[in-house]
Amino acid sequence: ELVNSGVWPQYLWPESQPFVLEILPLCVAGAVIGFTLFLHSFIGNLKRFPITLHLFHTSVAVLLSSLLWAVTIQYRQGGLVWSLSVVVMLFFSLALITQAAWQGSRQAKLLMITTSAIWLLELLRLGVTLGLNSITITMIASAPWAFVLTAPAVLAGISRHSREVHEKYLLEKKTTEIRSQLLARVGHDLRAPLSSILGVSRLLEANSPRTTPREAGIAIGRSGKLLLRQIDDLLDLARMDVGQLSLHPQPFVLGTWLEALRASAELMSTQAGNQFRLEVDELPHTVLADADRLNQVLTNLLINANRATSHGLITLACMAQVAD
Repeated sequence: ELVNSGVWPQYLWPESQPFVLEILPLCVAGAVIGFTLFLHSFIGNLKRFPITLHLFHTSVAVLLSSLLWAVTIQYRQGGLVWSLSVVVMLFFSLALITQAAWQGSRQAKLLMITTSAIWLLELLRLGVTLGLNSITITMIASAPWAFVLTAPAVLAGISRHSREVHEKYLLEKKTTEIRSQLLARVGHDLRAPLSSILGVSRLLEANSPRTTPREAGIAIGRSGKLLLRQIDDLLDLARMDVGQLSLHPQPFVLGTWLEALRASAELMSTQAGNQFRLEVDELPHTVLADADRLNQVLTNLLINANRATSHGLITLACMAQVAD
């Protein structure tokens, strides 16, 4: 635009040397490459539209070839081809943007305004190149004004796009941290029940008087349940990653379920050197929920509570609330 408006030749070029017209196609080539990269990064996943994307890339290749022609062979003939190629390239870029906007891309909707304005401007310039209309100061100055008037839309789109990328990054970072913590915890906790099972089995093999078959069976069963719970955590993590974690609510007697949870929680707290208390308000006899998942969640919370508590009291309060 500095060249087209005459600012560069008039004010920025040394007066002692003639202006080199070949600078203009070089600047256009840089702008075309920048626009292509910008379009891919700003909208993203343009491979959803393979035919239009192929036509767009072809028009960019033709445009760059015509610019090379204007620089190295014949400026006027190359300039005519590149003026036509710019219009074609912007047409296919507008088609890509429109398709992306049709599929709900908010960035594409903002970019449609800018691209449409520039495309109309290049149509006017093509008419001047073909001799269909005369060049005017308004037409020369229209490009900077088009960028100025449409820049807020582009900046708003860039800001929104950056915010969405940042939010996705924070979510992915948090997910990665949770996954790493879970894997570290599960990897450490898997060793404890396995070591217990192996230790008891060695005592049985040696017919050690330190343990009876009944005590060994209880210890192996307890360690096996803990090991199974850790494996379930890993499976749930894998299901969450592929979006297959689901709930299966079934009616069950809440009182019976709470008594089983109390027995498990008391044993867990006693082993950790803590006390456990279950506070129960007036509750319905039967509830509809996924009992296994609920037991898994509360058991994990109680495990964490026992880890963070030393010779203390852990209380689980259960109460009913009327649904809206």
